[in-house]
Amino acid sequence: MCCKNRGIIGLKSRIVLPAALALMLGVTLPTAAAQYFGLDYPGASETQVYGIDGKNLVGKYFDNNGGHGFRCNGGNWISLDYPGASDTTIFGIDGANMVGFYYDGGGQAHGFSYNGNTWSSLDYPGASRTYAYGVDGAYITGFYWDVLGIHHGFLYNGNTWTSLNYPGFTDANAGGIDGANIVGQYWNDSSRNHGFLYDGNIWTSLDYPGAIWTGAYDIDNSHIVGTYQPGNGVRGFHYNGNTWQSLNYPGAAQTWANGIDGMNVVGMYENIDGQRHGFIAAVPEPASLFLLSGGVLGLSGLKRRFKFYTELHSKY
Repeated sequence: MCCKNRGIIGLKSRIVLPAALALMLGVTLPTAAAQYFGLDYPGASETQVYGIDGKNLVGKYFDNNGGHGFRCNGGNWISLDYPGASDTTIFGIDGANMVGFYYDGGGQAHGFSYNGNTWSSLDYPGASRTYAYGVDGAYITGFYWDVLGIHHGFLYNGNTWTSLNYPGFTDANAGGIDGANIVGQYWNDSSRNHGFLYDGNIWTSLDYPGAIWTGAYDIDNSHIVGTYQPGNGVRGFHYNGNTWQSLNYPGAAQTWANGIDGMNVVGMYENIDGQRHGFIAAVPEPASLFLLSGGVLGLSGLKRRFKFYTELHSKY
């Protein structure tokens, strides 16, 4: 066993069998619950999962020597540390390319990119700190602190740095990127945090209904994940442009949804004892979507996702 298996939570039959019956009866079901699979880096005291691309997961774990980045591909956990760093975090992955940040020996934060062979440090010009969060092809997103400690998002194409600021607000963090679309959060001293979607021209504010604050962390096509605060504690969310879905690891005190690929969401949860663990979750489409998309074809799509989880169960 290459890592600790915390098990799949949820029953396949609760989704597949009622969906098949609804298909025959021609009715629409409400959105089914997500299925969760807990993840822990072997021997770690804490595990945080931030990014996903196919079967590749990235994040951070803690042991007696501090914080380390990791990549988990098909059940194999690989520890990754920026050379000479005192602490490493990997936020995003796209193919072989990973991005995140590290602390140098003096405690200064720098962004980085890593292609599996070469580590490259990333510093926004004039910034006091830089954090790389999302990657899509040659494009990297993240945020930096200016000399006054104000946060700004950025987009970097390998040659040119572009600062990103939500109009009318002082602070912004850019999270994930998919094509022209970037998500993140913005705020100022007198306001709560709001999520945002930026398509290169239009800024759209995102707020989970009734939430105290909202942060959008990643995007894949029209699907966005992030975190919101309903009252005490925080919860993850999935938003498809029309419907908000709360995500909470069963029994957890708090849940963060950090990354998405297809309908697979990764993040972390915190128990009442304060310990954090990673997870991956299958987030079903609203039943009306797969019923209208061709019946058997829609059900086969669900089966493919459950096959993926069966493979995870056997490898993790």
